[in-house]
Amino acid sequence: MKKNPFLPVYIVVVAIFVLSAGISVYSIGQEGQKNDRRVNTLLAARVYDVISNNLSRAIVMSNSMSNNSFLIEDLKNEDKYAPNEFGANVKKYLANVKEDMNFATAFVISDKSRRYFTHKGLNSVLDPVNNVRDFWYPKFIHQNKKQELNVNVARHNNNAWTIFVNTKMEDKDGKLLGVCGVGVNMKDVQETLLNFSRNYDVKIDLVRPNGVVMVDIYDDKIGNDKIDLPEKALADTSGFYYEEGKRGHFRIIKYINDLDWYLVIASNDNKNDYRGAFFSSILTHIALCLLMLIIVFRAMNYAAKNTRQLHEASIIDKPTGLYNKRAFDELKEHLKAGKMPPNFMVMTADLNGLKSVNDNMGHEAGDELIAGGAFVLKSVVEKYGIAYRTGGDEFMAILRMPMSDLDGLKESLEKAMNEWHGKTVPSLSISYGFASSEENPDMDIDELIKLSDSRMYANKDEYYKKTGAKRRT
Repeated sequence: MKKNPFLPVYIVVVAIFVLSAGISVYSIGQEGQKNDRRVNTLLAARVYDVISNNLSRAIVMSNSMSNNSFLIEDLKNEDKYAPNEFGANVKKYLANVKEDMNFATAFVISDKSRRYFTHKGLNSVLDPVNNVRDFWYPKFIHQNKKQELNVNVARHNNNAWTIFVNTKMEDKDGKLLGVCGVGVNMKDVQETLLNFSRNYDVKIDLVRPNGVVMVDIYDDKIGNDKIDLPEKALADTSGFYYEEGKRGHFRIIKYINDLDWYLVIASNDNKNDYRGAFFSSILTHIALCLLMLIIVFRAMNYAAKNTRQLHEASIIDKPTGLYNKRAFDELKEHLKAGKMPPNFMVMTADLNGLKSVNDNMGHEAGDELIAGGAFVLKSVVEKYGIAYRTGGDEFMAILRMPMSDLDGLKESLEKAMNEWHGKTVPSLSISYGFASSEENPDMDIDELIKLSDSRMYANKDEYYKKTGAKRRT
């Protein structure tokens, strides 16, 4: 039988084709892994933003309570009040905090009497010696930190799991007066984590630095399960620690500074295995090379589009069209790196009456009020800077303007508020505060934000005193 003279050539061509096919499939697998990493990191950033927004509001309120001069004076003079008068004052204040800010609970503990007050009144007298559930109090007050987050069942809230923000209260000499704070319903946070888990096929936990699980979608894991955190993850408190496992599995760990907890996002068992796909795909790739290239091209386009959409979603607040808290935090970190620019101004704004509108007119009306507030702020400040929505009814703006223009800006803001009328909500009111580098040249961005927050809350107090409205957000 005569040998085919082109057989060696055919063998070489087939070998080159098979080799190129294998290399291309392998490369596709590697690119898929890289793209997965980008998408997964964007997902982690989105979860981080949502969790931070949900719990940072409680931290801010707890800090505000600890600095409330009236509450401090009440604690200092507790024994001078008539029977039940002190408790009535504290109960009224805590009820306003709970209702205004829509928390699960609000509380104050007197260090002098160890009486534990909630929005419902006197709850108990702490007895750490005989009641193990009260042992957290002496443990916390002897720690060298102002604030901590803790998870426990709330006896005054139907024994529901609650995330407590505990903050020490001290007089001007640093003497401990007690502990105050608010509580967030665990179910609300669990529902958020569950939605992300279902939509992205991941498992999400919030853990302490020692790995103990503080928030999980399953109640029986809270305080009982423990997750090992790598030393590198514990050392990196600013970025996202990414850990790749076998068969395409991953784990992302991010430290949440305000909470002193770690966010842990891990893939479930059914994630794609790109290395295994290489061995199973190489045989069929020879016959279907062109078709596969078309499919891969479309898949990569889809993944790139998905990545862009995730990125856009991570910095834009969809309901209002404003930039969100992540975008604001990124700008804030940039500003921390250098000196404050001239004519730099921070604005803090908060809608008045949102909770009342939601309760009495429905959440669609509440959404209209939020959108209206965003529209008013954007239309007024866009000449000078950018507005951000940093929370449910909370807004910030970064402006470049001299102090001499501030009165005009306030007049424009008041005029825009008066002229706004919604389809359902007849009017809106916004409390606001400003802080400028021109009047405070030595302040950094965090200090300016703190000052503008303080002025906003003072403005909100004036609003409720002036209108006589019940203080509900």
